[in-house]
Amino acid sequence: MSTLSPAMSGIDLDLFVRAGPVLYDPNPYPTFAIVDAASASMGSGTGFRVNIGHFDARNWTVPSSGANGNWTITWSVAGSSKTETFVVAGPTLSIAGSETGIVDRMIDNIRIDIGDFSNDIFPTSLLERYLIKSVMRLNRELGIAVGRVRPTGITPGGLGTPARIPSIALDLDARTLNPANDEIADIVVLQAEVLITQAEMSALRRSSTASAGAHGSATIVAASGVAAGNSDGVMIRNADGVVIDTRQRYASWMTARTQLFLAEAKQREDELKQAIKSLKHSFASSMGKVVY
Repeated sequence: MSTLSPAMSGIDLDLFVRAGPVLYDPNPYPTFAIVDAASASMGSGTGFRVNIGHFDARNWTVPSSGANGNWTITWSVAGSSKTETFVVAGPTLSIAGSETGIVDRMIDNIRIDIGDFSNDIFPTSLLERYLIKSVMRLNRELGIAVGRVRPTGITPGGLGTPARIPSIALDLDARTLNPANDEIADIVVLQAEVLITQAEMSALRRSSTASAGAHGSATIVAASGVAAGNSDGVMIRNADGVVIDTRQRYASWMTARTQLFLAEAKQREDELKQAIKSLKHSFASSMGKVVY
């Protein structure tokens, strides 16, 4: 059972629409209505599409009014309904702690940079796995990983034990990143984008070796500059015998596509390298350490 507080979104209130075992998108999308512990209406709306057949209520925000306790959300779709109970409690007070919600903002930033504006390409769960890998990779690269094999990275005067700089920590359940600042969040996002780009290239290469279809050969086989076919061209002959044939342009089109793809990957990698270098020097300059 989810526990929410005022000002939080309903992202944890989700619904899966299935026809037997198969997920599908209904038309229109599912709608929801929410009541509080006293059965008073607390709002309604249309489900936000997370992935095929998966919707949540992130467009709804828990209001500060309403009785604390067990609230109920009722989903309606295609003449059927489904209810779920969740808890709404008062706000949590603390003097210090990590900023919450930063993980969701990082995922939104990744979607913006990789062009997944409508959440149609990458499910949130996959991007969370990329963030986990990004944090692990950055801790190693910066020499601040917990339990490292040998002292590396940043040390006092270049000698002795490593400087006591805390490792980057990601908690997906609490939606927190520590240290919780924009500099660390941005570099984690950059690392995730590099991993995504590299993974796409690797997957498409394997697809091209196993398939002669468009998904494989027409996408990345031309990484070497050699065209895989002429399926992108057209040939038209009118009644006067005039021919328009663009099939031979396939090679140049594929070369341009490949160059753009590889340029994007290199740009991301260069940006990440510069960000890591700047972060290392910020550690060194603020703590009198030597970076090697």
